[in-house]
Amino acid sequence: MRAQMAAGLEAVAATQTQVEGLVDVFDSVANAAQSTTREAEGVASASTEQSTAARGVAQDVERIATNAESNLALARAAEASAADLSRAAAELAETVARYRA
Repeated sequence: MRAQMAAGLEAVAATQTQVEGLVDVFDSVANAAQSTTREAEGVASASTEQSTAARGVAQDVERIATNAESNLALARAAEASAADLSRAAAELAETVARYRA
């Protein structure tokens, strides 16, 4: 009977050792999962930052295009004004020449 009890206790001890080994494996898996989760969160955060930066760049490009269109309109208006001033100067020169003659 003692031999059977000893054998049973040895079997329980062996089972306990196996369970402890499984617990260690599960702890390792849990740690790896937590590490992977942290890394995935880091990647997600970096992706969010890149998306935000890309939106900012797109808005800047749009603002530059709008400003370029405005500058072009102003340049055309200035060119037209310069042409008007040139015509007015020519007319004034003709008028002055008539009065001097």
